[in-house]
Amino acid sequence: MISLSTEIWESWECFLPFQWPAFGTMWVLAVALFLALKVTLIAREPDLGLYRQLGFLCCWPGMDVRPFRQRRPATIPTVGESLPPAICLATGTGLFFLATVTKNPVAAGWLGMASLIVVAHFGLFHLLAFALRAIGIHVKPIMGNPLQVTSLGPFWGGTWNRAFTDAVHPLLVRPLARRVGINTALILAFIVSGLAHELVISVPAQGGYGGPLLYFLIQGVGLIVERHLRGTNWHVTGGNTGRLYAATIVLAPAPILFHPPFLERVIHPFVHFLTNPGLLP
Repeated sequence: MISLSTEIWESWECFLPFQWPAFGTMWVLAVALFLALKVTLIAREPDLGLYRQLGFLCCWPGMDVRPFRQRRPATIPTVGESLPPAICLATGTGLFFLATVTKNPVAAGWLGMASLIVVAHFGLFHLLAFALRAIGIHVKPIMGNPLQVTSLGPFWGGTWNRAFTDAVHPLLVRPLARRVGINTALILAFIVSGLAHELVISVPAQGGYGGPLLYFLIQGVGLIVERHLRGTNWHVTGGNTGRLYAATIVLAPAPILFHPPFLERVIHPFVHFLTNPGLLP
């Protein structure tokens, strides 16, 4: 199957006037998946109205449609609220610079990946949430503060990439939980997330297959273990114990999620493309 997909992609490249970069494939697949989720959620809101549907589709990367149903009084962020995303923009820019001068492609890929996440998710998207709040659309920022998390549940329940939670819970977890139970529903949701990440990570890199799926299976199992141990003498939620457990489950297997083929063949070339937009790898 992998070899067939590679042959199909290589035959498609023959029709392009230039060598199509792997990061281009990543963005095409990511945007297609993003729009598919958005359209699915919009279809569940037939009374939302065309302009609000377009606003939800085009003006916000989140998946919670509720803030677009009606406008509320506008709020302007305080200096204290604006400071964290500003710091993230500066930090992400510094990481990006380090990525451009790092010779090792895998290390440069890690730095580039970190810089993109910090700049976009913790910086620009947070500022965009403030802008929408200023016109009365009270969206919640995509990212919370992962440093404050003391258990795995809240981390995947909205602290990290709230857009995923807002999409997968109404479309998958809640309907399945009524039929097969919450634990099975959670595992299936993490499997779906793993397959989605395979699509946007392993397929463009043409390597590292199975790593992202395994990573999210580990997260699902870790979450269920945490739920079962809660209330026992072996509970792993709250305080430093919960913080250590969550950090270990999330970070230790991260190299199989962002595997070397992806970092070397997709992110590293993308970083250099951003510094030299006229040059395709």
